[in-house]
Amino acid sequence: MTSVAIQTLLPVGDATLLGALTLEALGLSLDPIRRELKPMTLML
Repeated sequence: MTSVAIQTLLPVGDATLLGALTLEALGLSLDPIRRELKPMTLML
């Protein structure tokens, strides 16, 4: 099993983008209507 670490440099105040990248890395997506986290369909 191979893992890849992604390092991202963000300007101060970009916590929203950091949260979106973290959710994507964990394979989760946010349903804004229901305010729920759902597993993403991952393509290999």
